[in-house]
Amino acid sequence: MNRETTQSDWQKIACYLESHDYVSIVKGLVSYFTEVGDEEILDKIYDDFMNDDSITTVLNNDLQTIINHYLLK
Repeated sequence: MNRETTQSDWQKIACYLESHDYVSIVKGLVSYFTEVGDEEILDKIYDDFMNDDSITTVLNNDLQTIINHYLLK
């Protein structure tokens, strides 16, 4: 993976995400990382994700801990 992104690269992605609904973002991330392209399967995954109250974040909990470390400084 290319770590040499410019600030504008991540800003473009952030703007793109801000302009789309949560359903599309979650399904897009699942599709991107798993190569699932079937809309019906993505719908079921999204529904299960939203109905599981034990899932509190889209991000991995370990990554969320790292993020919180820097945000709480």
